[in-house]
Amino acid sequence: MSYTIPSGTFHTTEVSPDTVQAALYFFDSSCDFIKDARVLGPVSGNSFFQSHDPAGMTSTALAGIVNEARSWEISMKQGQYHFRYGDREHALKAFDSALNLCTSAESVHNFPHYKQTVLLELGKLNRRLGRYEQARDILEKLLMEMEPNDQRVGCSGELGVVYRHLDRLPDAKHAFEVQYDTAKQSKDERMACRAIANLGMVHYQLSKLDQHHCI
Repeated sequence: MSYTIPSGTFHTTEVSPDTVQAALYFFDSSCDFIKDARVLGPVSGNSFFQSHDPAGMTSTALAGIVNEARSWEISMKQGQYHFRYGDREHALKAFDSALNLCTSAESVHNFPHYKQTVLLELGKLNRRLGRYEQARDILEKLLMEMEPNDQRVGCSGELGVVYRHLDRLPDAKHAFEVQYDTAKQSKDERMACRAIANLGMVHYQLSKLDQHHCI
């Protein structure tokens, strides 16, 4: 995307939290130029002045960072495409490639969002491949590292399903309770309803188990 911003005009950019965002500006001094621009944001921050100084960052280095982030996005889209159409082995390979970038690429290495996104997809994929122990190990570690957010809702729900497959019903119940609490905190009614459905199922299974023991 490219556009022109007149000198001295206020403009905004919305960026998802914990992600890399790059904007390349070309300053045309023939059309007027303000060296120091006032900046507002992030929402919880204070205003400050941004000097139009590259601070040692070359255009080549910046292009390299953008290329690394795009490579991660491409690997993720390839994995999700293969996953959607049932080619799960190729999906696994694509997600592994994205995960490798999370440790080798400077642009995404310092942002937990990228690694957590890949690990959640790997947890889902391993569950669907019947690799429940692998899925459990991935999701348990991931859940401990996550802040309360939309990804945590999905991760706890996935983990609860894995526990059900492993016949660990009390653990499944706890995971679905985490899913519900996090969804309510995030005001995500759709996922809260899903968590309630999951809890209903596991409570039913636990009640049947109790009846069997009583008999």
